[in-house]
Amino acid sequence: MKRTATYRSDMLNFRYDASLHVRHPSTFPDVITTELCRKASRSHCKGESKRTPTNARLDGTYPENFWTCDLETEDQVDITDFLKNVVMTFLPHRPFLKQLNTTGGEVCIFIGIFGDGCCSHQFDNQLLTDLADTGFDLRLDFYGSEA
Repeated sequence: MKRTATYRSDMLNFRYDASLHVRHPSTFPDVITTELCRKASRSHCKGESKRTPTNARLDGTYPENFWTCDLETEDQVDITDFLKNVVMTFLPHRPFLKQLNTTGGEVCIFIGIFGDGCCSHQFDNQLLTDLADTGFDLRLDFYGSEA
């Protein structure tokens, strides 16, 4: 699975990676894995001890169940087309995703965008409607140069 995609055109030059994040007060990560037919890249259950990425223990426990998986990206596929593909991929899982939302959870597509120059995206209303109808929130984080 490709982790970071590159997009270049006459005006745009950026890289991006994406993941799906699910938080829920009662649905456990193994249920999410089964329902979405995807392996988690990270997960934890409500009440487990907090840990660092290297698995060292931290103070406290997790307040909710958490599950995340990487989403496949492809070079020269812009973010709008990527999101349209994600909606189509997860369309069979829409009832489950909507149930997560209506029972106190959050389902979010996270996209990290890395660029030194112009990085412009316009999401048409149909795409935004499709994302919402599938049960997705959208988070875009932009990481520019430290010049």
